[in-house]
Amino acid sequence: MDAGEIYGSLPEMDPFNIMIQIRVHIDLKNPGEMKFDLIVDGWQWTYDNTILVFHFTVTESNHSVSQAGTDPTNFQRTGTKFSFGNGYMEYNETAVAAQNTLEVKASYGEGTTLEAGESVYLAFENFGNETLEYDPILGIEPYTAGVDILLANLPLIGAGVLAVVVIAVIVLKLKK
Repeated sequence: MDAGEIYGSLPEMDPFNIMIQIRVHIDLKNPGEMKFDLIVDGWQWTYDNTILVFHFTVTESNHSVSQAGTDPTNFQRTGTKFSFGNGYMEYNETAVAAQNTLEVKASYGEGTTLEAGESVYLAFENFGNETLEYDPILGIEPYTAGVDILLANLPLIGAGVLAVVVIAVIVLKLKK
């Protein structure tokens, strides 16, 4: 079965080189928060009126017992902040490409049928042949847990975000 049969009628595209970088920033004065920059360069648009959507999956797990993820506790959206359990993902409503401000839309829903969790989708308007730069925040709300637990969980969250982006790129390449 080829990609056209799986994803419907897709136009033929020449191969292209895309670079996606995730730069993680941890401020030790605020150890419960991790800011990451999402940088996309070399994206080729199929149509002028399309958008680019990144899909993030939020799961909850107890790493000392099981690596299997479950649906997050109390998942909700308030303004530009998605809250779940004692964690959150905050997004900006704008991104930058070639010093132009772009609108970013967000939505959420249940995870895909193949995985547990809730899905967060961030959609970017067409930024042409420019480099997209975007900087959402992941964090853990302070509670009785110590700073060591907060710092230990942030790299795991970052690794999860990186895995989702890599999977999204693979799916996009399979569509060709």
